[in-house]
Amino acid sequence: LVNGVIFTGGWAKKYEYFEIVNKIFNKALERNDAGEHFPVYGICLGFELMSIIISQSRDILERFDAEDNASTLQFVENVNIQGTLFQRFPPELLKKLNTECLVMQKHKYGITPENFRGDPALSSFFEILTTCVDENNKTYVSTVKAKRYPVTGFQWHPEKNAFEWGSSAIPHSEDAIQVAQLAA
Repeated sequence: LVNGVIFTGGWAKKYEYFEIVNKIFNKALERNDAGEHFPVYGICLGFELMSIIISQSRDILERFDAEDNASTLQFVENVNIQGTLFQRFPPELLKKLNTECLVMQKHKYGITPENFRGDPALSSFFEILTTCVDENNKTYVSTVKAKRYPVTGFQWHPEKNAFEWGSSAIPHSEDAIQVAQLAA
């Protein structure tokens, strides 16, 4: 029995994998439209693929330099975190997300907030919750939630803090682990 989907990170944006993700994503939306709560998480590549599917454009993604670094999350001004994964976070941890490098970045692609908001399909489907800045000071959308569906997209890796130990760049502090646990 499947009651939700996580589209994970990786590198395969085309061919069979894209088609399978497209079918599963649309089936998840259908199940939600039918009244079944069927959550979807898209992490890194998963978020990129959802963005391509929704915008119906592979050109929506841009190059970024965020391939192996920890970063902060900058909450969008006046964002309401009620009904998002961040509502579970203690206020002190939310503050630390803005000032301490508690999330791991491992991607080459993303979407600027301007291009995200400029795409009618993306901006009507998702609300931007957070942004990040890459190594070249270029801002990209880092967390989104769907307006009508239980769909969350991450352009960061909540799983790496607790489960991946192969890179010294991955934050493993108590706060970073708590971020991973609360994002689950």
